[in-house]
Amino acid sequence: MLTTSVPKPVVPRMARVTIFLAFFANGFLSTSWAVHIPRIKGLLGLSDGALGLCLWAATLGLFLGMTLGGWIVDHYHGQFVTGIAGLSLGLATILAVVSASWLALVLSLVPFGFFNGLMDVSMNSQAAAFEQRTGRAVMSSFHAFFSLGGLTGTLFGAALLAAKWPASVHVLIAAVPFMIVGCFMHRGLIPEEQHRHPQRFFISVPTSNLLPLAIMAFVFFLTEGVVFDWSGVFLKTELGVDVSAAGIGYAAFSLLMASIRFSGDYWVARFGRFAVFVVGAAVGAAGLMLACLSRNYVMSVAGFGLVGVGLANCIPLIFSAAARQKEVSFGRAIASVASAGYFGLFVGPPIMGSIAQLIGLQRALLLVAGVVILTLLLARKGLRPSSNAAQVRENAPVQG
Repeated sequence: MLTTSVPKPVVPRMARVTIFLAFFANGFLSTSWAVHIPRIKGLLGLSDGALGLCLWAATLGLFLGMTLGGWIVDHYHGQFVTGIAGLSLGLATILAVVSASWLALVLSLVPFGFFNGLMDVSMNSQAAAFEQRTGRAVMSSFHAFFSLGGLTGTLFGAALLAAKWPASVHVLIAAVPFMIVGCFMHRGLIPEEQHRHPQRFFISVPTSNLLPLAIMAFVFFLTEGVVFDWSGVFLKTELGVDVSAAGIGYAAFSLLMASIRFSGDYWVARFGRFAVFVVGAAVGAAGLMLACLSRNYVMSVAGFGLVGVGLANCIPLIFSAAARQKEVSFGRAIASVASAGYFGLFVGPPIMGSIAQLIGLQRALLLVAGVVILTLLLARKGLRPSSNAAQVRENAPVQG
């Protein structure tokens, strides 16, 4: 029997390493800003509500980055956009950290959110292209490097804050190397085909089958964003720890999330998607409750770490379920769920500030834990496999 050999698109030798670096850089730069939130809150004399309002600027930037990101990547190639977004995100991080007034903070957080969203779109596009062209399921590993970058950025920032290094020196050391790397990152990334569409801009909206997954993604990313921006504030204001110690809560979150993600495929294979998701959601909610209700610093840090354990595999499972559905194309399904998730990542912190202003930060965090538990009502419907879903991976080409 004659078979037609279709040449496979070229994947640069350094593509996997370069995509890992992009995810790591995104996490590292994001937390390089996050560790300074308690300091900036005190420096500018902002209340929880005022800080929440300032954080809405990042949400606006994210909305613009996600809305325009698909069109930008489609027209200007993901490999170029990833590098440019990394360079620009580094610059925006510098501007946010050195802000000396609330106006400067707001004006810097808009581009920070925009390039964060744009880089999320472009680097996930590269990750999807890598999986498609090699047949290797490595999305969890890519996201693990985002968590690893977040952990490294948090520890590095906390160490320099403890050593009383100026904020400007810290952020320059943190951002400039990644800005330089961003200038050359396109050389190691996967060339993407250029597609032109009749419409200038488009937004992927979840279909009825994807809506449960989109809601679940929104909640879990929202929870991650809340821990990202408010764990340090909680430890500093509620427990009275030093600003350098306040960032350890998110460090524990990032460390355990990254560790669990590296072993996520094993747990799913052993116990199944639904069981891993249910246990993860329960552990994440319990961890957040422990962090809020314990008046002990070590126990609170452990609680934030448990949130990382719980959320680690829930988020990849949501993306995996979106990929298995057959109602719309793979790319559009992932984009729909990812957009809802990343919107939750940035909309969560400012919402938290507004709620905390009304009922207190502790109760606001407990409310988030309750919402995480409620996602279990959607888990069965959202995670159910579609017909012939198993064929999705079986038909994928596999390289050794």
